[in-house]
Amino acid sequence: MTLSTQVSKTSYSGNGSTKVFPLSFPFLRDADIKALLKEDGVETALTLGTHYTLLGAGNPTGGSLTMLTAPSASQTLVIWRAPDIVQEVDYVENSAFPAETHESALDLLTMICQALQEQVDRAVLYPVSTAAADVLGSTDFLDATTANKQAALASEQAALAAQLGAEVSAGQAAASAAIAIEVAATADGLVKVSGTDTLAQSLSTKIVAGDGLAESLVNPGGTESLRLSLDLTQCPSRKNKLRNGAFRINQRGYVSGTALVQGVPSTGAGYGHDCWRAGAGGCTYTFTQSKGPTQTTITAGSLISKVEDVDINQAQMVLSWEGTAQARVGVNGAEPSGAYAASPILITATAGASVAVEFGTGTVGKVQLENGTFRTPFEWDRYDDALRACQRYCPVITLTLYSFIGQVDTNATAFVPVRLPVPARVAPTGMVVSVSGSLTKPNADTAALTALVLNAAGADSVLLYAGAAGAGFPTLGAATLLRNANPIRFTGAEL
Repeated sequence: MTLSTQVSKTSYSGNGSTKVFPLSFPFLRDADIKALLKEDGVETALTLGTHYTLLGAGNPTGGSLTMLTAPSASQTLVIWRAPDIVQEVDYVENSAFPAETHESALDLLTMICQALQEQVDRAVLYPVSTAAADVLGSTDFLDATTANKQAALASEQAALAAQLGAEVSAGQAAASAAIAIEVAATADGLVKVSGTDTLAQSLSTKIVAGDGLAESLVNPGGTESLRLSLDLTQCPSRKNKLRNGAFRINQRGYVSGTALVQGVPSTGAGYGHDCWRAGAGGCTYTFTQSKGPTQTTITAGSLISKVEDVDINQAQMVLSWEGTAQARVGVNGAEPSGAYAASPILITATAGASVAVEFGTGTVGKVQLENGTFRTPFEWDRYDDALRACQRYCPVITLTLYSFIGQVDTNATAFVPVRLPVPARVAPTGMVVSVSGSLTKPNADTAALTALVLNAAGADSVLLYAGAAGAGFPTLGAATLLRNANPIRFTGAEL
């Protein structure tokens, strides 16, 4: 046969009913025809005899392909000729020239060339003038293409940032120009403080002293003055209402990765770093303590911190933090509830009512709760200030380097008054201590400390009940010195 067409591929859109599809190009053997179905960008190869049959092999005008199952409307049927690259004709010496066999061999070679050309037509080609040394291999070509794409994206992002910056600058320039025009409209730089002010004067003349936080006009409608006031007592230097938002204070000595039970403020159980307790499902978190702000990783459960009601003086606040963990909030004295969200979170609370925040799994650090509706840079206190702030809720004293004087009774016990380092939120109701110390009389008689309990407590001081063991010790009413090797932590003041 002759090949008068260069077509070697065709495609059809399915409709759910058509099964027979004509082939406008010839093929020598059924095995030379390949087919696939494309749907939603995914190609599925079809198998002769399993998915389709062919008719017309060797016919110069082509043939047809019959699908066993009609392609659906979402599918495209692609059919192409791809003969094996082989040469199977063998000429017998001195025999008659087999013209038909020779022509079939030429047909096969032409079909192979057309199949190769179809693949080349789908390839990315270098210009003809490209030197062989400049042609990249497949891996290098893909790497170069990826790099060019990333460079293009970076350039696009930089252009967008520049455009946004230009828009902001233009807006600022317009606002500044409007102010300049307004000021220039008055004589000699004099100003009027409202639209009804009848006399332009210097700004220093217009400003008068005031009080409170008010900002108002004096004598409106006539010759007006502007009262600007600022009560510094209403502007505390500590903007972050959360204590220990930097996770710097760890008086309990919580060990990274230790599982915590649900936090109980009345007993102090379930607390990790100061002012942070485990949520309803407990909590496990890890950290590497640093001298500055420390980031934690909550691996299970949740962490809660509560801000005391006396520190909530405004309804509008914003909660912000660094890390992947999400948070939720409880206001008006309630525990956190509802959906978790990413930083920052705007909060509408009630002045004089406590606020609690809870963090789920993920990393969290530099937690800040502040007045207003937008976040500002994180504020972290000096270490001693942070420690004192935490001791309002978790008072801790040590009797290792100094002693306290108590009075002994007939039961070899002493009552020892101790002033707390910082007044507690409320009077402690319990204490946690590992007893390891002694009671000593002025005559140097010493007995091992066997018991140390909380006898009575106020917000600023406590009375300890210390017991000792020793033959003939101590004497009734003798002044006694108390030492204990381990810190004493008081409970009941947590939130």
